[in-house]
Amino acid sequence: MGGSVKEEKMYELLNENFNKVERQHEINGYFYDFKIGDLLIEVDGYYWHKVIEDTNDETKRRLAKQNGYDLYRVEENENRNINYSKELAQIKSIL
Repeated sequence: MGGSVKEEKMYELLNENFNKVERQHEINGYFYDFKIGDLLIEVDGYYWHKVIEDTNDETKRRLAKQNGYDLYRVEENENRNINYSKELAQIKSIL
């Protein structure tokens, strides 16, 4: 199952560093980009999550919490870039 280029890059990095990376984990009809143990990870594009403000974000945050998961958001900056090293370090510190 494919995603954006940035989502694919994140998937590669997660697979290199963690075991059992699940893609498209579903809770009540909402899909999360990745699941590693009790951590759900979303890769958020700048436009959809900062300019338009995706209305699903709060619902997904609430559902994750209600189901015993932490939710981490990997966010593009305004230049549409992601600091993958920084994000991977953050995820490692959470896990």
